Amino acid sequence: MRFRAAATWAAAAGLAATAPAAFGLAPDAPQPPKWYETVTVSGWVQLDAIFPEGGATIDKQANFRIRRARPTIIAQIDPATRVQIQLDAGTGKSGSGNATATVCDTFAERKVADAGYVLFGQYILPYGAEIWEDNAAVRSPMELSFIADRLALGERDLGLQFRSSPKPSDPIWWGIALVNGQGFRSADGNTNKTVAGRYAYTVRPGFRVGASALVGKWRSATAGKDFDRHVLGCEAHVSLTENLEMTGEFYNARFVDDTAAAAPNAARVNGGYLMIEKKIKSINSIPFIRYQRTYGDLDYRSFDLGWRYQYAKTQRVTVEYDIARKAKMSAFGARWQLGF
Repeated sequence: MRFRAAATWAAAAGLAATAPAAFGLAPDAPQPPKWYETVTVSGWVQLDAIFPEGGATIDKQANFRIRRARPTIIAQIDPATRVQIQLDAGTGKSGSGNATATVCDTFAERKVADAGYVLFGQYILPYGAEIWEDNAAVRSPMELSFIADRLALGERDLGLQFRSSPKPSDPIWWGIALVNGQGFRSADGNTNKTVAGRYAYTVRPGFRVGASALVGKWRSATAGKDFDRHVLGCEAHVSLTENLEMTGEFYNARFVDDTAAAAPNAARVNGGYLMIEKKIKSINSIPFIRYQRTYGDLDYRSFDLGWRYQYAKTQRVTVEYDIARKAKMSAFGARWQLGF
């Protein structure tokens, strides 16, 4: 009796499971996830130790600091729309007394079929490989090159952008943006605007070239006047061998000598950097050397020697010594970066 009852229940269960198909009814389609179920949080922390030469202009004393902590929140609202918010927290150049916590990315992105992507908000400028492709989370050197740091005003700006793809590794990538022109965290209290654009093309595997530009004005609140901001840049990335890469960027610009000065002056400058990196897979390391040089109203020259040790997928240590032409700008630094 027990066997017969069990068999009856099994047959009934099987009939129930096959009933939709047997009577031509489609099973319930899986429901797409709600937008709040697509939210992801990731980011990284950079912990620095900086030891400048005595009286160095980059800082007044040897320093331990949280260079930056950047948690990133991404929500996929629908298959074509996403929102990204990235925070930036650090102790600044002079220690915890100057600690800051700000929002660096806040933008919405919408995919336009067969055309590209439209972004509105604050984001990385489509400008230069070192700015757009090789951001601070993956860069071998600890900081931007001298000239890019002067011209890009913190790497980010507020405005509207149209670009071909989110992937910089695509064979052809282009982007153009209309932004405030005052740089990172600046709401821009004037009518000046800047156009930023970049085009990168893979000529063949292992050889990539690109060009970028900034055209607009920058408003000095302290001086009470506008300065032209015209920058034209070119770049090249060459894989010399499987594990040896060379990257170079060169800029020609009309800008100001120091945006933080009370009375900045109009400046003309050209220059850039050339960097060679060697991958040593057996010890998960990348030693690198970078030469920087600028001419004109901004005079800078240095050799930067460094070693990056990627001991885990999301963790690495970088050490770097910058030998500047002016001894007071030379410094040794070490950075421990942890991703999450």
